[in-house]
Amino acid sequence: MSRPEHIAPPEVFYNDTEANKYTSNSRIASIQAEMSLRALELLNLPADQSCFLLDIGCGSGLSGEVIEEEGHTWVGLDIAPSMLEIAQEREVEGDLFLHDIGQGVGFRPGVFDGAISISVLQWLCNADSSVQRPKARLNRFFSSLYSSLAKGARAVFQFYPENDDQLDLILTTATRCGFMGGLVIDYPNSKKARKYFLCLFAGQAAPGPAPQLPRGLDYEGVDGRESSVAYSHNRLKNHQRRPRGASRVPVKDRNWVLRKKEAARARGENVPKDSKHLEPSGYSTTYATKVSGSNQNALSNNDQAKLNADKVLRLKKAWDQSFAPAKSLPMTLFMMWMSGNSVQIFNLVITVMMFFQPVKALLGVQEAFKRFEAPESTESVTHTDINLVFPKVVFILMNLLQVALGLWKCSNMGLLPTTASDWLAFEVPPTPLEYSMM
Repeated sequence: MSRPEHIAPPEVFYNDTEANKYTSNSRIASIQAEMSLRALELLNLPADQSCFLLDIGCGSGLSGEVIEEEGHTWVGLDIAPSMLEIAQEREVEGDLFLHDIGQGVGFRPGVFDGAISISVLQWLCNADSSVQRPKARLNRFFSSLYSSLAKGARAVFQFYPENDDQLDLILTTATRCGFMGGLVIDYPNSKKARKYFLCLFAGQAAPGPAPQLPRGLDYEGVDGRESSVAYSHNRLKNHQRRPRGASRVPVKDRNWVLRKKEAARARGENVPKDSKHLEPSGYSTTYATKVSGSNQNALSNNDQAKLNADKVLRLKKAWDQSFAPAKSLPMTLFMMWMSGNSVQIFNLVITVMMFFQPVKALLGVQEAFKRFEAPESTESVTHTDINLVFPKVVFILMNLLQVALGLWKCSNMGLLPTTASDWLAFEVPPTPLEYSMM
């Protein structure tokens, strides 16, 4: 099974369908809440103080709800518009920003008491276009985040590293940007339950010993010690290994729902009456009542706006893909000028590469634009596909232009039969008018 970051950029992958599927899945919500609680624990925030936190890659606000339950205030960043729209519909308490963290975090210095991120950091290690460099994006992100955190604050990232090289790139870049800390691995001996947390310290708040990196959790404890994390004694003391075949204990149980309803009533919001049965994840009584009195097959204005935004985004990415071959033309022309017209190995290698890349691209036109087509499993009654004919035509023309440059290079090197002397073998000798016997 391929990783999501290999399929498409996050703003394309998490469209309306995927965003709704992610938010309404009760198992994903439960796992997200558990990892958010663990990240807050690793932040080691004061117990009697409400802190101002940054949720990096907040998505639909699942992690933000956990932050609210712990009594903190938060601000969320995410690059997927569909995720943020769902967060607005769910009326989360935090402020939301549509932002690419690879361009840096644009907040005032020292404004946040901590930062958490769940399943986001690995997206920065993938280049979605030829102009993106993962190392530069990570450097901008970590350097601006270091500036935005208060002195001595912590940043905790839960992520899924693809390999050791990716892990080394992240750790090296964070260290060069001024962070201290390292990697915390929970349940390292379990293939399914293993979780990676990058715990970073933004300096020291006061003179004294350097902050110690917390140790990861384990089912059996660590070497028989009382606690594997100095400030999580109660967590490990009450933690027991789940029996094989037993179901996961839900974090968002009935009591959690009732607390959320009481908080909403205190704010004066219209909340459905309490019931002994929990509403399914993603179900809204208010929305269901509204839809039941109207045509359920018709799209609302909000849904239509989402479809149009997704359509515009996919069309923009398709045009970026169509002009991608033109970005390498200046370098190609420079190499042609530097190599000259003599027949040498270096010139032949450059000429072969000038033909290889565009021909390979021409043979894979459909595959290159496949990710910009409309999802097959769409529940909308409106056709949301976009016209990719013109982007494909421009893509083909750009590659043919590179092929034409390669032919021109071959002609200058004398490798093409463009003169009459190249065809002497096919010339018919003229008939003599007379013969001489002398």
